[in-house]
Amino acid sequence: MGQGKNIENPVIAGWKAVHKKYRPVLAPCRKTQAEVLRYIQNKYETLPENSAQALEVGRQNAIQYASLFETVDACLDITVLAICDTGAGQALYATQQQDYADAMEYWRKVHDDAEDIPPDAFPLPILVFVDKNGGYVGVEGSPRLETELTAYRGLNEKELDNFYVVARYIEALEKMGWLEEVSE
Repeated sequence: MGQGKNIENPVIAGWKAVHKKYRPVLAPCRKTQAEVLRYIQNKYETLPENSAQALEVGRQNAIQYASLFETVDACLDITVLAICDTGAGQALYATQQQDYADAMEYWRKVHDDAEDIPPDAFPLPILVFVDKNGGYVGVEGSPRLETELTAYRGLNEKELDNFYVVARYIEALEKMGWLEEVSE
């Protein structure tokens, strides 16, 4: 019986190719957590979200991030902001359902079991999570805002060594029209 071939998913192969192309020209450019919070609060109307559930989601995501890219700090300081459906936030809510449909189409290329969000679940609250003591920044409720913050905040040295993170960063820069600034 012959040995089976290890067939790599074409999306993952694409991520690796992007990493190979861009890693040599990228340098650490990570914004501080304070800069990220200022950016969000200057662009969007926000309200603090201090529910136990939101803080726990932020805490768990920050621990998962830290396990990959930094030491887990027992002193997590999670800030959760809810993006209001006013001003610039209206555009995020207006495109939310289509943004999720596009994101799920993308993820199905990697995960066969990716499930759609039922139409009656929209609008979803848009939450931004920032661990002020660590490097975690996350978004729930808006793939568009997640892309924007990924492009804005940049990457640190450890993240630059991860092919997936670099590929998603480059993709975010392209979507925001900021890639030329990095590749010059």
